[in-house]
Amino acid sequence: MKFSRMILAVALGAAVLSGCAGRAVSNVQTIISDDCGENWRLVPVGSSIPSRLGYCALMVTVPNYPMAGESNFRGTFHNRVRVNINASYSYTITDPLKFMEGARFVGQQNSQGDDPSNGATVWDMAENIIIDRRLREIANTPEFLQGLDIVDYDEAKLDEDLTARMNQELAERGVHLDTFTLVVTPDDQTRNMIDVVAARRVCSSADGLPQATCDSIIVARASATRVTVTTAATDTN
Repeated sequence: MKFSRMILAVALGAAVLSGCAGRAVSNVQTIISDDCGENWRLVPVGSSIPSRLGYCALMVTVPNYPMAGESNFRGTFHNRVRVNINASYSYTITDPLKFMEGARFVGQQNSQGDDPSNGATVWDMAENIIIDRRLREIANTPEFLQGLDIVDYDEAKLDEDLTARMNQELAERGVHLDTFTLVVTPDDQTRNMIDVVAARRVCSSADGLPQATCDSIIVARASATRVTVTTAATDTN
């Protein structure tokens, strides 16, 4: 009799465990759907995750920690000055339900949150669609790059203003930029022209320095030979 009761207790315990997929943990945001991703709901941290049965039963664990991102594109300043832009940033998915509205390709039928189909490449794709494309669109507008003179624009203010504007846009998608840095790299010809403009401004502010002397210095500097030295690594073995 005791033996049969023990078997019954083990069977009941196994049934309870098989009916639950674990508990939602704090380093991810667990969301589930019962209608093939048409609607999602968030499982509170510490709560049991309902078992996922059926073709349209989905579960995705969205990262709940800062992730790093990078974007490279061509930017246009005032007077159609073209430059290369490198943006590096960190971001957090603050609202997974809003995020999934813009990244419905995350999560597949009968997939689990740690399934390869929900791996790092999926988040890279989502980042490209939700953050990178919007960044290119916003940066290349008269409000930002197209309204700035490349010679004397304020880099820190540009970063600050772009971060604020991006976070306004990304809030609707459940994403927040934690850090953001924009690096502008003009080509050689544009860089030389920037140097010339800056040099002429310095010259005009220097007392007693003739403009002709300034121009000769600028011409000599621009035509000077450029030497690049590359040192190969030495094998110590």
